[in-house]
Amino acid sequence: MKKNFIIVAAGLVMLFSIVLTSVSCYKRLAETEAFAVIDKFAVNFGNDRIFNEVTLSNTGEKLLNYQVDEQIDWLEISNPTGSVTGRSEVEIICKVNRSGLYQNNYTGKFYLFTGTGNFTIDVFMMVDMHLVTFINPVFSTIRLQIDTIFPSPDTNLFLINVGKNDSAQFGFFTLPESITYLAKTSGRYTDSTQLGLEMKWEGQKFLNGQENIRLFLDISKAYFHLSIINNNQVLNPIYVNAGTSFEFLENIFVYQSSNALPVGYYHALQNTLIRAYVAGSSSTITWSNGGQFTLPFTINQSVIIDTYSNDTTKKKSYRVNYENVWEPVISRNYGNVTEIFSK
Repeated sequence: MKKNFIIVAAGLVMLFSIVLTSVSCYKRLAETEAFAVIDKFAVNFGNDRIFNEVTLSNTGEKLLNYQVDEQIDWLEISNPTGSVTGRSEVEIICKVNRSGLYQNNYTGKFYLFTGTGNFTIDVFMMVDMHLVTFINPVFSTIRLQIDTIFPSPDTNLFLINVGKNDSAQFGFFTLPESITYLAKTSGRYTDSTQLGLEMKWEGQKFLNGQENIRLFLDISKAYFHLSIINNNQVLNPIYVNAGTSFEFLENIFVYQSSNALPVGYYHALQNTLIRAYVAGSSSTITWSNGGQFTLPFTINQSVIIDTYSNDTTKKKSYRVNYENVWEPVISRNYGNVTEIFSK
């Protein structure tokens, strides 16, 4: 009986030794560095909004620290310092105080410092002004420029960048008869190289004494926005609408990431096909409309394609249609739609 106990004990020691050896041989992959991304370049308070926010995201895995520097008398930042854990986000809350301020447009800037990049945020606030609002419901920043048909001392040229899913408000002491507008957007690579087509809106809007005009900068169903999730090998180059007269060659590198890389805007065709080469080889991955994704052919449509060990059977597409703008979250932020501009 004693002999059996010794054998069992020896076996347990050996098993414990194997477990320790296995644990000691396990090597954890290094965490990816913290990386800061913000959702907007400006906060706009209009005539009566008190709170607004900028969302700071950390797309890496290591801890991201941040600090805000602001010197605006009528602005307060609720959480000017803090940290963001990996793969998470925080809302930097901004509050304005209009007490004692005269009718006017008020502007300022605050600065967001992080360990991986610094950002300058424009701040716009109005007091008792006549407003015209442009809304960006698409997938990239729109560069918007407006003017009035009859310039006067209080209506000068305005130029502003409007982030995706954001809006820009222009305040006038007296409502002009009309405004002219020129807006542009396109996809951009990390070095600011333009990707895909440039979307452009240009025209004139007669206001006819209407108050609080809200205008959507929409992209028609003739185009779509492309994003790529790549969990496979590095991709280069990318062909969009391959084999058609609308073919686009994008000589970019798409590195491994679980986050979608926004690419650009392209013609939406029934036979739209996207082909990516594995960098440095002749191997390809192909996605086609009706196969790996489906174009809904509505305004503001987007397609997200992905790679999972060269498996191209996963389908994903996204659209924004006219019904979406009446959802409560949209209505609270922007009010009713008065006009649609569509490329």
